[in-house]
Amino acid sequence: MRSRLIVSLRLFLYILLIGVEFNYVLPTIVLAAPAQGVQTTQEDNEVNVHLRAVHQPGTPPLSEIYWTVYVQPDPKQNIRKRVARGGGDTPSYNLLPGEYLVEAKSVKGIAMATDRISVPSGTVSSGTVVEFEVLFPTEGDVELKAVHVPGGAKIKDVVWDIFDGMLSEIREPQLVVAGEKDQNIFRLLPGMYFARVRALNGQGVSSREILVKGGTRQSFEVVLPEEGEIVVAAFEGGSDLPLNHVYWRVYSLPISERNSPKEVAHSGEPRPHFRLLPGRYLLKAKSTESQQEIQKELEVRAGATVEEQIVFGEK
Repeated sequence: MRSRLIVSLRLFLYILLIGVEFNYVLPTIVLAAPAQGVQTTQEDNEVNVHLRAVHQPGTPPLSEIYWTVYVQPDPKQNIRKRVARGGGDTPSYNLLPGEYLVEAKSVKGIAMATDRISVPSGTVSSGTVVEFEVLFPTEGDVELKAVHVPGGAKIKDVVWDIFDGMLSEIREPQLVVAGEKDQNIFRLLPGMYFARVRALNGQGVSSREILVKGGTRQSFEVVLPEEGEIVVAAFEGGSDLPLNHVYWRVYSLPISERNSPKEVAHSGEPRPHFRLLPGRYLLKAKSTESQQEIQKELEVRAGATVEEQIVFGEK
């Protein structure tokens, strides 16, 4: 019995010495720190949070909304950390208990709403669902149509820009929406705007005030001046082939002697087309090889096309 005790004691001391020599230590578990503004405990569980954007409390949720959820920023750092995002009428996110900032944006419009939510602490059971409603402003849809005459056919190849407020010489208008090619339907908050339309391939520009009403769809026409077109080409004496080393400039002729010509268009193509408002213009063609320059006065009429030829080398 005594011999067995001595052997066990020697074995224990041997194992202890080996552990000291090779620095064996107990494993350490490192837990990730919670996001700023979210406090957790061992009892905390993620909460399933449902978000709804509504015009009034208890009304059906809006579907065309994009959501972003941020952890409430530290007052000292004032830095927001995004923890969730997505779309849908009732999106759901699994969030730890804490304070959050919810941001809802209109997918097709300009409206936006924010709200602060407080996800319950760890006393709730896992899988608990909590719903939050965010009040969202009512927008109105506006359909815009560019025409040459009231009630006329819709003009294509135009682009719209929407500015806030009324036309004023005192205050510079602020751009609200920059439209894309042929986009003519906009979703806006109620209020006064002015819509500006411009021809993509010409000089025509026009605008008008529009009053947007929430929850409705309205149509407005904007009369855009009809343009004319000039087609030009340059040749050398005795040749039927257009020159491709010519640079073209078009200037509006001055209204008075005090005003100098203003360049309204230019091109380096062999046979350019210029869409211009009705009026008189000065056309300049310069050979990039001989540096010879020729100029002519032209008159543009609405809806008409004028072809003009320039011949270099003539005396």
